[in-house]
Amino acid sequence: MRKITSFLLVWLILGPGLNWAQEKSATDLLQEAKVLIFDKQWVEAENRLATLIQKFPQSPVVTEALFYRARCLQELPNQEEKALAAYQEFLRRKRKIPSLEEEAEVSIIDLAFRLYQKGKEDYLSLLLNRLQSPNKVVKYYAALKLSYAGEKKYARRSIKVLKDIIAEEKDEELRDRAKVALLRVDPEIFQEFVRQETSARIKTLHMQVYEKGNLKVNLAIPWSLADLALRTVDEESKEILRKKGYDIDRILRELKEFKGEILEIKSEDSIVRIWVE
Repeated sequence: MRKITSFLLVWLILGPGLNWAQEKSATDLLQEAKVLIFDKQWVEAENRLATLIQKFPQSPVVTEALFYRARCLQELPNQEEKALAAYQEFLRRKRKIPSLEEEAEVSIIDLAFRLYQKGKEDYLSLLLNRLQSPNKVVKYYAALKLSYAGEKKYARRSIKVLKDIIAEEKDEELRDRAKVALLRVDPEIFQEFVRQETSARIKTLHMQVYEKGNLKVNLAIPWSLADLALRTVDEESKEILRKKGYDIDRILRELKEFKGEILEIKSEDSIVRIWVE
């Protein structure tokens, strides 16, 4: 009963040009195709989707059908151009399906690069255009894929995005992939970039100790040395410091978390201020 009600609701909303029986037939074809796709029966699934698109062009499920038809064509041999065109048609639809749009963009990148490798150089423009995508996944994937281009004039177009990934992204695996890609594109730029990145990351640990309002200690040392020194403190000494209110492990965690903000440890007569910059 619920299924019948949903079909009736679609029919009432869409009004003239689409009847209940047609919408049910279109939806049934889409569901059959999805089952076939799950079983990797690409030809049979594509046939059903092509039938749906041709017979029921006004159905609201056509947008989804276009995506899955492109997916089937992508899996078939020597159908890259048809698959790519189908994905582009899906993306041009007014009715958007955000959950599938990103996947379609990534598939276009794969297909265009595959065609480039077959000697169809013009398709590489589809990757170059996506280096400006507002979607980070699409932009990053285009850059990583472009780094494999045999012609350096194209591969080098990925350098800016690869640098952005290395400098800005938190995902270590993603950064490592970008570093390998940058090394593949231009080893000299990679080496220079790594030197600059390392230099920019040098941090200094600052510590000031005040006793009764007077500055007694004012220390500034490279963070790497301070981190190493603090980590080598033995457990017995750490326990003694904890009793005095100084938890070394907690201090290390907080310094990394605060990223430059001042950490203060106060006692009755003294204040210890520690920060990293």
